[in-house]
Amino acid sequence: MTRSRSSGASYSVRYGARDPFLAPFPNKIVYALWRLLIAVLRPAIFLVLLTGAAVFGWRTVEGAPMSMQRPDLAERVDAAFAASTRAPYADWVAMMEDALAPSRAAPDLALARSVAASYPALAGREALALEILGETGVRRKLIEADLRALPAWRRERALREVIEARLDEGDRAGHDPAALIFAPARIHTRLDRSGRLYRAAARDAEAWFVEPGDRALVLAATPGLDGPGVMFGDVRDLVLQGCALARTSRTEVAGCAAAPPTDSDPARAVLALLAAGLDGEAQIGARILKAAAFTGEADAAFLERLLLGRDATLGREAMLAASMPVLTEARDAHTQPARHEAAAALAAGEYQRAVRVREREAVLLALSEVRRNEGAVAAVRAATLLRRPEDAEALAEISRVTEGRLRALIELQGADVFGLARAPDLPRRAAAPDREAMIALALLGAAFAFVLWVLIAGLIRSRGGAPGLFERVDASATRLILGRNI
Repeated sequence: MTRSRSSGASYSVRYGARDPFLAPFPNKIVYALWRLLIAVLRPAIFLVLLTGAAVFGWRTVEGAPMSMQRPDLAERVDAAFAASTRAPYADWVAMMEDALAPSRAAPDLALARSVAASYPALAGREALALEILGETGVRRKLIEADLRALPAWRRERALREVIEARLDEGDRAGHDPAALIFAPARIHTRLDRSGRLYRAAARDAEAWFVEPGDRALVLAATPGLDGPGVMFGDVRDLVLQGCALARTSRTEVAGCAAAPPTDSDPARAVLALLAAGLDGEAQIGARILKAAAFTGEADAAFLERLLLGRDATLGREAMLAASMPVLTEARDAHTQPARHEAAAALAAGEYQRAVRVREREAVLLALSEVRRNEGAVAAVRAATLLRRPEDAEALAEISRVTEGRLRALIELQGADVFGLARAPDLPRRAAAPDREAMIALALLGAAFAFVLWVLIAGLIRSRGGAPGLFERVDASATRLILGRNI
């Protein structure tokens, strides 16, 4: 009891407060609780900081708990590129050479650039980063050992920064895309030569799908669009296709007597009507789908279901009936198409009401989005793969993350590309974000700073220095609870 009393009283005496055994009973209880709090506060603060650092450090190294998650679409696209070849560099160069081959009617500039942009994913980002680091002369095994010693998030960031630094060099060198910095000199020579000859044609073709005016698009002369014939962006295609359909249906239309003959295709006729009569993004999508149909590579069954509805015969009759105001003026419409734009718009609206297909507009809008993200030629090539309306929505989703690589992805994957947008949920450990690592480091630093502060404060006090903040708070609280020793 004597030791306990002298120990309990020592703080009160030091702080100029009454002896706790002389204080009223409630004050004794409060003072005892205060002393308990003071005794455990500093160790508790240190343990909380250390525990927090350990928890966030564990999450940083190991990642989040396993859960059923759908892998990120951009990751699936990169994985599809990496899995599509066993000799990345050789296949990459060969694909660009094929796109620029003299044997083509026109070099496919869009495909060549799309393939060029895909090289980091084709090679695998880790393998490419190690290859770049190996150029410094350091042995690859040493580089890999250094990287393995890093936490996963730091290793991924380091590899990403290596590739981004090299691509920045490509940007500064004027390469478009920047990944051409990895290409051999002969590819640069072919691409420059093809660009000088066909870049203007490719640029005009891209602009045609948005604002064709009275211009025609010659498919065979358009880089990336190999197909017979000529496409118009106004009512002239409607006149040609509508009159051809009228002839095969044995429908007499006086205005079609002088119309140039062409092959009859009900789906093309409907597309010509929609491309001439719709407006906005749906009209652009109709032009994309019409170009896919004119190349002869689009799926005929899909086009028939989408454009003519469940009954193809009724669809053909509805198309002719809706287009009749334009077809009866076929000669004038073909020579002065601008005068018949309003009639074409009314005809397209009438046909849409007569043959309702719920998914039609969604497909056209999805193709227009693919054009915005990847360009018109890529959208036309992608449209040739469509077999059902959901495919168009999948293409639009994929085009949001491909960043100019959709043509290359389609060349490598074909129709399997749609599976990337429909991947099932898989057990996956999410990567820890940088924020958690920074929190762990901050808590660990705070824990050791706190210990250092306590030690320095104690050392200063033991040498006769002024009391620290913690001791001043303790003294004030002790005098408040017990009262001053008078």
